[in-house]
Amino acid sequence: MNITKSIVGIFSLSLLLTLNLASTAAPKDRAGGVSHAGGQHAQPGIVKGATMRLAGRHTFTVTPNRKAVTWTLDREEANEDGGAPVLLKNVATASGATATFDLSKTPDKETVYHIRARGPGFDDVHRVQVFPPDKRASFTYRSAGHPDVRTYVVVPATLSSATKVVLVMHGRSRNADGYIDTWVDWASRHDYIALAPRFDDKNWAGDKYNLGNVFTGKDGKGVKNPESQWSFTVVEGIHEQARRDLRLDDPRFDIWGHSAGGQFVHRFMLFKPNAKVRYAMPANSGWYTTPDLDRAFPHGVKHPLLSLEKRDLVRWTTKPVVVFRGTADTLRTENLSQTPESDAQGQNRYERAAFMYRKIKAFDPQTNWQMIDVPDAGHDQRKMAPAAQDFLLAHPRPQHGTR
Repeated sequence: MNITKSIVGIFSLSLLLTLNLASTAAPKDRAGGVSHAGGQHAQPGIVKGATMRLAGRHTFTVTPNRKAVTWTLDREEANEDGGAPVLLKNVATASGATATFDLSKTPDKETVYHIRARGPGFDDVHRVQVFPPDKRASFTYRSAGHPDVRTYVVVPATLSSATKVVLVMHGRSRNADGYIDTWVDWASRHDYIALAPRFDDKNWAGDKYNLGNVFTGKDGKGVKNPESQWSFTVVEGIHEQARRDLRLDDPRFDIWGHSAGGQFVHRFMLFKPNAKVRYAMPANSGWYTTPDLDRAFPHGVKHPLLSLEKRDLVRWTTKPVVVFRGTADTLRTENLSQTPESDAQGQNRYERAAFMYRKIKAFDPQTNWQMIDVPDAGHDQRKMAPAAQDFLLAHPRPQHGTR
């Protein structure tokens, strides 16, 4: 009996202490402050919203509501073709619990605003980058493990949480700005954000771009790089940043690439099997990595530092990949790989696409891969992109609501 009473007493004391601790715990509020029990106020701060937005007038609020708030607006600008940023301080001021500012986009410059709110006992800053509606702009993607990557972007005027995303991958010429221009009008009319990262020759020389920078040397030679340094990983990060900072609901994206960009896309699907891709669309690739465990990488997947197995290749062939080939892309141009390994796939890009598709079908007759011919199109991304755009319109995705 005494033992039972002691256990009950200990349990009651433990429960009482737990309740007391819970009543004094301070959960974070949406502004990053702390909510206190007993009628005390939360730590004030700016209610944080999207950190990428369309240019225009935007209203910001401090919570809990404070009247004695001073607002200042700084603008940071950097040339879209490179260069150090310049900070313009105090371009606007306001006072009160809310403030409305005109966040305009400076032409040809990445434009970032620092919205600062100060009051008794707090000092908070909210960073927002803005983009013009339905026009080409850019932002710089920064992450550990690799150089900065300038990313061209089109944000439609219809931007909402339901807006969709397509990644546009450039070819050997590294002209991501020219590629994004091919998608500006279409993305603006169909509620798509188009993203075109530029993998420059300085930091991504040779095949570091289209072979993913998986290895330190050319054609799979050298040692394996950390996954954080792969160009494949960079593209995943660019999409995730855009989705997070623009507050998009759908975790998926479409990805299209032409020429070397097409090479990137089909290998991306092999090396990033968990990427949230809805449709991958390689177009007019120069040559391919085939699902061949007996052929050396990069024309096959045999490599002492790769752990790819048959099940990995089966997973690859079940991905929603659509190979596009121009029926007039039949020339053996100087920038077409003409090694014995590449020529074994065909004498031109048109033949090599068919070779790859046959290899996929032979490996997995139930594959989800498709091949689409684009009539009269040669090696020209401007003539190939409309076919991919039509395909995306013909295969709409479920909507995820608006904000």
